[in-house]
Amino acid sequence: MSAEEAAGCGLVAKVVDDLDSSVHQQLETSFLPRSSAALKIACQAARLRVNRALEDDLSKLEHLYLSELMAVPDSTEGIRAFLEKRQPQWTVPIRP
Repeated sequence: MSAEEAAGCGLVAKVVDDLDSSVHQQLETSFLPRSSAALKIACQAARLRVNRALEDDLSKLEHLYLSELMAVPDSTEGIRAFLEKRQPQWTVPIRP
């Protein structure tokens, strides 16, 4: 999929030719003129939902990872394949 196609279906907001200059322009026009205190508080507000979800679900996520995922042979195969720089040989079939 090209960048233009990704933008057309909403996967990306904007396609640029020069990322560095586009980021610099965005900073100059959207962020630097703003109050740093207001930006800090806006960031905290934007992260509230994610932080709350992480705090609420962290123990569940840890259980899923340690007790369920790491009990599947594919988990150690994936780690070994990564370390050995090879394609993994999965043994657990994917169910629809």
